[in-house]
Parts: sequence; structure tokens; C-alpha cells
Amino acid sequence: MKDKEQVFIDTNVLVYSIYGTPEQKEKVALLLKSQTVFPLISLQVLKEFTNTSFKKKFHKTTAELKQHLAQCKQSFVVVEIGLQTIFEALDLKEQYYYSFYDSLIIATAFENKCNILYSEDLQDGQIIRKKLKIVNPFK
Repeated sequence: MKDKEQVFIDTNVLVYSIYGTPEQKEKVALLLKSQTVFPLISLQVLKEFTNTSFKKKFHKTTAELKQHLAQCKQSFVVVEIGLQTIFEALDLKEQYYYSFYDSLIIATAFENKCNILYSEDLQDGQIIRKKLKIVNPFK
């Protein structure tokens, strides 16, 4: 991990890695297979992924969804969110005007010392607090 850059993966990128078009799946796969990145997600991302899977009816069975979640555990470091992270998210929400849940993603990336947040939904190229760059991997 020492030689790798810690990056945070937003929910939409995770969704596309499994349910996206062949092009989207390939872009995410190349990103995750890179020898230079160490990808992290949070429990929030897994919860949002599960909710999206149910709403969009992407999975055929609950067992299939559980299998996808198990794959996530093998592909990513899964981090938890604490009260301090929520406080940081509230400050970020106020400063950058993102939604609370997007701010929570950003705060979790900060807390885990990530330099890049891969997301399709946030402002591509924006640098948050001179530390975290938002990158849309599909551009």
C-alpha cells in the first residue's frame, strides 16, 4: 500500500462496475486493476449500492446481490463512518453546498487520507480543501 495512492470510490462508480455498460465496466475495471491505486469505499457506499440495486431492480435475486456485496469486500477496503466524520460532512456541506450524503462521502475520503475521489455525480476536477481531487472516471 505504501507505493499506492489511496482513492475513494463513490456509489455511482461501484454501480457502473457491476451494472453499467460494457464501456463503463471496462473503465472501472482498468481503474481498479491499476497498480498505483488502493481503492476504498465506505459502509455508506455499500448501503447506497444496495438501495440502488433494489430500486432499479438490477439484481435477479437477493443471493445475487449478496454475491456482489461479497465481491466488494474482496475488491475494496471498506471503512466505517464515525460521529467525527458526520461533523466534518456538515462543515463540508456548508462550505461547498453539496448534499449531506455527498459531503459524507467527501468527509470519509478525507478521513482516510485519499487524494482522489472517483465520482460521476460531483464536479469533475474540483479540488476540495487543496487535498482531494474529484475525478469523473467516465470522461
